[in-house]
Amino acid sequence: MVALIGVVIMLNACGGSGVCTDDRRYGLELNFYDHETGLPLCGTSFKITSGNYVEEGTLPSEGDFCNRATLLEERSGSYTILVEKQGYNAATLNVDVFSDQCHVITEKRDIDLESI
Repeated sequence: MVALIGVVIMLNACGGSGVCTDDRRYGLELNFYDHETGLPLCGTSFKITSGNYVEEGTLPSEGDFCNRATLLEERSGSYTILVEKQGYNAATLNVDVFSDQCHVITEKRDIDLESI
């Protein structure tokens, strides 16, 4: 019975086949919104750090999904995220990204920025 449970857990973690796939997955998805209006907030800058690791960027100011960033490709760990946009208060949050036997498990965060 115990061996059967272990097989079921492994099958679920690896896409149902028991074999890890070659696709790459992101550990973090950030979606930025205006706190007052709830509308997508494009052109937001972010900086993610963990020890010596740094990932940073600025999203486009317009276009489809210009408020969404997918980051930390196949990187698990504990991270601090600094979010900035002109005319808004900066925000800082901490996030933990975990992984199973095959891939990272994507953490999704909606971040509402308040205007100054």
